[in-house]
Amino acid sequence: MINEYGNVKLVLNESNLGFAKACNQGTEISGGRYIVYLNYDTEVEEDWLEKLIDAANDPQVGACMSKLLVLGSNPPIINSSGGVTHYMGLSWSGDYKKIDNGAFNEIKEVAFASGAAMLVKREVIEEVGTFDEDYYMYLEDTDLSWRIRLAGYKVIFVPDSVVWHKYEFSKGKQKFFFLERNRLMMMITNLERRTKLLLIPPAILFELSMIAASIFGGWGRLKMRSYIEVIGARSRLKEKKLRFAGLRKVSDRVIVYMFKDKIDFPGINNGAISIINVLFRLYWKMIQRLIR
Repeated sequence: MINEYGNVKLVLNESNLGFAKACNQGTEISGGRYIVYLNYDTEVEEDWLEKLIDAANDPQVGACMSKLLVLGSNPPIINSSGGVTHYMGLSWSGDYKKIDNGAFNEIKEVAFASGAAMLVKREVIEEVGTFDEDYYMYLEDTDLSWRIRLAGYKVIFVPDSVVWHKYEFSKGKQKFFFLERNRLMMMITNLERRTKLLLIPPAILFELSMIAASIFGGWGRLKMRSYIEVIGARSRLKEKKLRFAGLRKVSDRVIVYMFKDKIDFPGINNGAISIINVLFRLYWKMIQRLIR
């Protein structure tokens, strides 16, 4: 159902269709050169949108995001200064929980733009596609940004565009299911075959670690379900992989230079992660030059 209020169109869904589907509904009925995604639990500074548009005037920029601050924090605390992606596909908010002390005021290229406050050029969406609705929620912004970068565009962080976001990292068991399933789908569809072969050794270690973490965390069945759903989606994933390969204007070498070789998100750090990080970093140093 669509209600119209002058220049505003409001789409009302009878059930929760997920973040990706809802954003795509808005994209479908929108007009203009730019498409902006903004979470409902945000408060924006007066010139936030103007700053994003100014940054998007660069023809090399495909998408950009605002500086996200934790709503109500004083002094202001960073929610995200740009999306960070590990080479195993794990993604998180850059500089989360750090005080915004003036050190995060430079425009920079990032691995992905947060869907909480994100601008994408319409011509870019028409080229690379919208959010992947199979994801339902989580990592759909990472996946879309990855495709934008595959098509040769930059994804950037615009610090002068400030948005306050009511955010707290949640460790709900169902969230881990979506994160794990979507991470696997994203790696399968977006990486070249040669890169995936190079990543087999750390992938085995990572999966064994995640299985152990899921069992001890009480969401082992959900981790197994993530594998089952990925296997069940293999035909769709194959079709997407071929379609995304057709978008490719840059190699994986260009894509992965933005990836991190260690996991350092405050919400998930522990002793085991520190040990695994050492192995991940050593392996990444060995194979980076082999990625083409």
